[in-house]
Amino acid sequence: MQAPAQNNNNIAFAIDGSSESLSMAFFKDELLIDSIFIEKAIHSVTIVSSFDTLLKKNNLSFSDIKILYVTIGPGRYSSLRVTLSTIKGLFFEFCGLVYCINSMDLIAASCMDSKCLAVMKKTPIGEIIQCYSINDIVKRLDNCNENCQNYNGLPDIKNLFRIDKNLFVKCSLQNIKPIY
Repeated sequence: MQAPAQNNNNIAFAIDGSSESLSMAFFKDELLIDSIFIEKAIHSVTIVSSFDTLLKKNNLSFSDIKILYVTIGPGRYSSLRVTLSTIKGLFFEFCGLVYCINSMDLIAASCMDSKCLAVMKKTPIGEIIQCYSINDIVKRLDNCNENCQNYNGLPDIKNLFRIDKNLFVKCSLQNIKPIY
């Protein structure tokens, strides 16, 4: 469900480019305004044009964006590098709040029909497994139990606010460190 963008005081832009897919969305507070999901994206070609399309479609401008949410991985090296470099360039003079999000948290947020979930990600340094408890909101667990389902899906940024806000890391755009 989309909400019309009228009062633009609390507009947030969120982007995930940690995998072969590209996902971006605008939120007003925690309500989804609009989103784009491109499954096999060529990030270097797609990010700027998709962002511009989303801005125009929702009658928003750069100055309307007050909060930025960016996934930092783990994920594909090239996809993360291109996405983060593009966002750092586009938002070079951004003065709003910036939050980093782990892409595995975002993957877990897309699977709300499970009570316990184990998300796996293959990275250059090996396989990473993170376990989650899901009761209306995604929370990380220290370890898995036998009831956890394995899941290895694609992250979709529209599920951002299904994640426990304690998992959002406040950061500066210039100091973002990706997880490959």
